[in-house]
Parts: sequence; structure tokens; C-alpha cells
Amino acid sequence: MTNFTIPTPSRQQTALTSRSTALKVIESTAILFINLFALAGNTILYWAIRRNCRLRQNTVNLLISSLALCDILMAVLCMPFSIGVFILGRWMFGELACQLQGFAFFVLAFVSQETMALIAVNRYLNVTKPVVYRRIFTRKRSLRMIVFVWLVCVIYVSIFAILKWPVFVFDPGKTICHISLTDHNFKNAWNTITMVVFSLTPMATLFVSYWRVLVYVRRHNTVALRSLRTGSLQRSAHALEDIKISKIILGLIAGYFCCWLPAYSISYVKLAYPAVSDQRFPQTLWAFLVFSSSAINSVIYGILNRTFRIEILNIVSCKRGVDRAVENNITNRVL
Repeated sequence: MTNFTIPTPSRQQTALTSRSTALKVIESTAILFINLFALAGNTILYWAIRRNCRLRQNTVNLLISSLALCDILMAVLCMPFSIGVFILGRWMFGELACQLQGFAFFVLAFVSQETMALIAVNRYLNVTKPVVYRRIFTRKRSLRMIVFVWLVCVIYVSIFAILKWPVFVFDPGKTICHISLTDHNFKNAWNTITMVVFSLTPMATLFVSYWRVLVYVRRHNTVALRSLRTGSLQRSAHALEDIKISKIILGLIAGYFCCWLPAYSISYVKLAYPAVSDQRFPQTLWAFLVFSSSAINSVIYGILNRTFRIEILNIVSCKRGVDRAVENNITNRVL
């Protein structure tokens, strides 16, 4: 351990430029696919909410719209630069573009985290405390929450970007312009606030909220199955819904932790053991995990929900209207 040397950016750059042709093709194709999937999936998801009156009226869909917009911007403002780096093996877009990409990346990543936490709280209250839910998550308050989240993230990143301009430096391992603070106090402040406010808090909120929803639903599964056996139409509908909820919740938890938990682990292991960043694979994996989160959000928050599936199919098949008879039989207790 004592023989580890502090890695330099040139080593990562050398590893990036010296890749084999096969590896260049694989990495470039993979990141391009993630970019296109994130852009197309989230655009369709956002459009589905905007064109459907029932979807717009549900407050959780306001949050999902904000998340979809965040992921669209990530696919437009950040991923294309990384695609260029994977193809060309270097950053060739200039200093200003580097600062803009770095700023956009961190703002959008933080907005995504906080919005997913808000969605988790929204679903927890909706399922377990419907009276409290209706009082807190009104349309006006939900819009205020969305604006507040965006403002906090923009202001937070802006403070460091303005005071320490230029603060973003191209990272050949992550293929993005990453924040680089040389001042010890600023660096500690950034790492601490980011870890507590934009990492651990959203992660804990999401996990606790969805876990409690899952426990709540499972407690009702026995009663739900009995309702199915008795043949009561109304009670059977709720029973089937409760059973499906548990599957959706598991999908939400799995999707989040498959992307963000490894990404944060890589970041904080690098802080504790700087020599880890000497290896290109974990840093490149970090980029793929973070960008993949933007791609799978449209699947988790949209396609797993039957209401969205119907609306998305209408969009893809170019239908103008929605079958209201079918739509009226769909509930929105969870997503």
C-alpha cells in the first residue's frame, strides 16, 4: 500500500488514447446507445405526460416530468461531449465548452437525485398516509418543490463555479469535465455537502420510503389474495394492484442502486485511496453508470406503469386519442 504513487491526468489520457480499435468501437457504440435511449425514452415519457390530461393532473407526474426533463438535458448537454471523447480519444471542444458541460453535469445529476427522493416521499405518503399526501402534495406545492430543487442545485454549483473559475477540468477517465478544487477548504466543503445533501440523504430517503411502502403492501398481500379468491370485483382490482405495487417498488430500488450505489462507491473510494484513479476501468465505469441512470429512469418511471405504457403506445402508433374506458380502470397509487 505504501508504494502507491499519486496518479496524474496524463496517465489516464495515455490509457484513453492507447485503446485498441475494438475497445474504441465497443465503448463508443455503448455510450451512443445510452445517449439515444435516454433522449428518446425521456422525450416520449415527457410528451406522454404533457398530452394526457389525466397524467398531468397527478402530482407525482409533475415530479416525473421534471426528472424526464433533467434526463433529456443530460442527454443533450453532457453525453454528446463524452461520445466525442470516446471516439476521438481526447477533449477537443475548448475551455468554455468544458466549463459548461461540467456545470450542467453536476446540476443535472444533483437535480436527478433530489427529484427521485421527492418521488419516493410522494409515493410513500400516497400509499400509507393518503390524507397527509393530499394535504402536502397539492399541485401548487409540488411545483414549488420542483422549482426549489432546481434553484438549490443551480445555486450550489454556481457558488463554486464562480468563486473558483475555471473550476472544471477534463477527466480522461470519466470522459467529462469534473470539478477540481485545489483550495483545501473549498474541496472539503464541496465533498462534505455533496456527500450529505446530494448523496446520502437522497439515497437514504429513497431506500427508506420505498422499503416502507413495500412492507406496507406485503402486509396487505394476504388480504389481497383472499379478495381474489372471494371473487369480489372491486376488492380483486385493489388486490391485483397491491401485488403489482411490490414488483414496481423492487424495480425502483434495484434500478437506483444498480447505477448510483456503485458510482458513489467509486467516487468515495477514490477520495480515500487516490491510487485507485490510476486505473481507467473504474473511472470509465463510473461514467457509464451515471449516464445509464438517465436512460433507465424512463423505463422505471414510465414503462413499468400501465398508464404510461398505454399513452406511450398511443404516441408510437400515432393515435390522437386515448381509450378513456380503459384509462378509467387504471389507478395511480404508486407511479
